[in-house]
Amino acid sequence: MANSNFSRVIWKISLPIIFVEAAETLDHLIDTLFLARVGVTELGAIGVADALMLLFLIAPLCMVDGVQILTARRIGQRRPEAAGAAFNQGFLLVLLLSVLATVALKLFSPVVAYWLVGSETVGDALDSYLQLDAYSIPLAAVTFTCSALLTSLGKTRALIPATII
Repeated sequence: MANSNFSRVIWKISLPIIFVEAAETLDHLIDTLFLARVGVTELGAIGVADALMLLFLIAPLCMVDGVQILTARRIGQRRPEAAGAAFNQGFLLVLLLSVLATVALKLFSPVVAYWLVGSETVGDALDSYLQLDAYSIPLAAVTFTCSALLTSLGKTRALIPATII
């Protein structure tokens, strides 16, 4: 009987997370399909840009994992004040790392864009895209940090409307 309840709780927490991850994958697929209709240059640029953006998101997202672990631990210890403090400090560190990643991408994308691709037109498109997309790093980091808090609290159901919006 207890095993059945545990399984239900796991599914209750996991299904919204599965939905969020599937929606993110679907979003990338839709982007690719639309850009395939725009042109080969743009499609090639977005393929490289997605990988490069993930590279610049590594540090903030690793910090988000740490925030989630520490917050969940404090909640498990029934120390909500300590959970709030861990989240607040972690949130500020994630924000700082994401701003640094944004500045780094803005500075290095002109060099990296032409170094990674052989075509000058794809390099131009890649750099143009990265110069704009760099500003999304702090937004993505904040979103992932808030999602980590909700996951730590076991309130993953709130991720569904946030994902739909």
